[in-house]
Amino acid sequence: MPDQVFASDEVAALRSELPTVHGRAYLNAGTLGPMPADTIEAMHAELSREASNRYPSDIWEHLGACQTSARTQLGRLVGAPVDHVALMHTTHEGISTCLWGLDLREGDEIVTTSEEHPGVLVPLRIMRDRRGIRIRCVPWDDNPATLAAHCAAAISSRTRAVIVSHVSWVSGGIANLRMIREAIGPDVMFIVDGAQGAGAIPVDMQHDSWDAYTVSGQKWSLGPNGSGCLALREPDRWQPVMGGFFVTDDPPNSLNAQISRTGTRFEFSQENTIPLVGIVHSLEFLLERVGVDRAEAHSKYLNRITRSAIGPGIEALSAT
Repeated sequence: MPDQVFASDEVAALRSELPTVHGRAYLNAGTLGPMPADTIEAMHAELSREASNRYPSDIWEHLGACQTSARTQLGRLVGAPVDHVALMHTTHEGISTCLWGLDLREGDEIVTTSEEHPGVLVPLRIMRDRRGIRIRCVPWDDNPATLAAHCAAAISSRTRAVIVSHVSWVSGGIANLRMIREAIGPDVMFIVDGAQGAGAIPVDMQHDSWDAYTVSGQKWSLGPNGSGCLALREPDRWQPVMGGFFVTDDPPNSLNAQISRTGTRFEFSQENTIPLVGIVHSLEFLLERVGVDRAEAHSKYLNRITRSAIGPGIEALSAT
C-alpha cells in the first residue's frame, strides 16, 4: 500500500475551501467537480461588476484580460503555450471544432473506440450524415499497448484522424497517449477527448504528442459550467469553423484581414467573463494548492484502500 499523499490536516484544509462537500459525501464521478470558495466569490464579484455597469469604459480591455488569463491557466493545465489554446464551453464543442476544422470529404475515415462519450459520437455522426465520412470503431482495451495496437490496425490511406478518450467514461481505463501516437504515426491527426483526464491526471502536449486535446472546465478542473478549452499543437493546421469579431487580426477590415494563426481563430470572441474568471481561480487552486501530480497519486491511494476494503465482499458475491 503506498503512503498517504496528503496529511489528514491538509485534506481537512482543502475540503474547508470546497463548500459543496460540506455536510455530505460528495462522490464525484467526473460530472461536476466542487468549485473552490475563491472561485465562487470571484464569480459573484464579476456578476456584480457587470450588473452595476453594463457598458464600462474598459469593457473590451477587461474582456481581453479575462480571456488571456483563462487561456494561460488552461494552457498550464495541459502543457500548451497560451497561443495554442482556444476557449471552449464543452468538450463536444472542442470535438466538433476539430472535425469541421479538418475539412472532411466523402470517404474520409475517422478511427475511434467503443467507449467514447456522446460528446465524440454525436459530432462524428453529424460528419457521417453531412459529409459522408466513415467511422471505424475499435474495441477499447484497458491494456494501453493493446489499445494502441487496435488504433494502428484500423488506419488506412483514407484515415484523417484518431479520436480517443484520455480516460474512458465507461471503464475508467487510461489511454497511453504517447504510445498511441507512436503506433498511428505522425501523419494522422490525433484528437483526445480530455473531459475525464485534465485535472485528474497529468497532461503535457509535448510528452503526450497529441494534435488536439479538449478540456471540460466543470469536471476535474473544478471550474464552472461553460468553461474549458481546445488545446492545439499547431492551430493553423485546422480550418476556422465560425466567424467572430476577434478571429481576424484587424476586425475593422474583416473581409481582407488575415485570419488569426493562434487559438483565437476558433473562438466566438465575445465571451461571458463570469466563467472565465471562475476557471482561472479554480485552476489556481488546483495547480498551486493541490497539484495534479499529487491529486492523481492521492486518487490511486484512495482507490487501493477502497479495493482492499470491498475486495473480499466482491469475491464472495461473485462466488454465489
